[in-house]
Amino acid sequence: MKLLRERKLSPGLQLTLKLLLTGIALYIVFHKIDIKETWNWFQTVSIWALFTGLLLYNISQVISSKRLAIFFEAAGITVGFFQNLKLYYKGMFYNLFLPGGIGGDGYKIFQLHSKQKVPFVKSALSLLADRSNGAIALLALLFVAAPASLQFSNNGLSAISLLSAIGVPTLSYTVVKRYFSTLQPVWNKALVYSAGVQLLQLLEGAIILLALNIPLAELPEYCVVFLISSLFSAIPFTIGGIGAREFVFVIAADYTVVNSEKAVAFSLLFFMINGISSIPGGLIKAEINSNRNS
Repeated sequence: MKLLRERKLSPGLQLTLKLLLTGIALYIVFHKIDIKETWNWFQTVSIWALFTGLLLYNISQVISSKRLAIFFEAAGITVGFFQNLKLYYKGMFYNLFLPGGIGGDGYKIFQLHSKQKVPFVKSALSLLADRSNGAIALLALLFVAAPASLQFSNNGLSAISLLSAIGVPTLSYTVVKRYFSTLQPVWNKALVYSAGVQLLQLLEGAIILLALNIPLAELPEYCVVFLISSLFSAIPFTIGGIGAREFVFVIAADYTVVNSEKAVAFSLLFFMINGISSIPGGLIKAEINSNRNS
């Protein structure tokens, strides 16, 4: 544990910076919206829409854990399916509710090292590959969806966007093949899993947006901004991503058809689903066992 912390900024400094950036983001967001109207929209979403969103989100997390297992296996790390799934949910809990400490990835690295003597670098590379693979799939999906946005209605921009959707995964595979040969055999397979994760979360987002009475004609615009916000919220510079997604939406409202109040209500609902899904991670025991059949 001590070695993990010495490799990074101190937890106190991390937490202070995240609190500062979270505060700035939330300050900007809540000064650009009508809070009462946002709360009214928040309350209009049906329990069935939330339940469906919760279900889709958790299915996406199961697929995410399977993607991580692919990279573990490529690195010669053996973790059973349910053991890995519990570890994944524990990581979700750590990332959301204990962002100033070791974090979810740090917990996984520590467990692998203490129980299976996996070198820090090997497990860290697997986790980095997992995150990078997910980001590549998200970026490619964003380029695919962008032409549906009014901002990309120009044929030239649409063509560039669609070519980028092909180019980004291709470039990532080339880089992996050149510099991380052990990951090459599983990279494209993992991208398929990542695409499934992002599509499920996009469907979840669309259901919640429709429950907020977003006009069907405007839904593609909202979905594109949602994908952009997902990229920003994946960067761990705020507490659990709080404020990052909302910040993107309120800025986008100045240039698109996005309604600030509905968008922030959506972001809060999405975060609530994330939070509810992460709670089991704080309740389960998710230690890695030393033998593969445990």
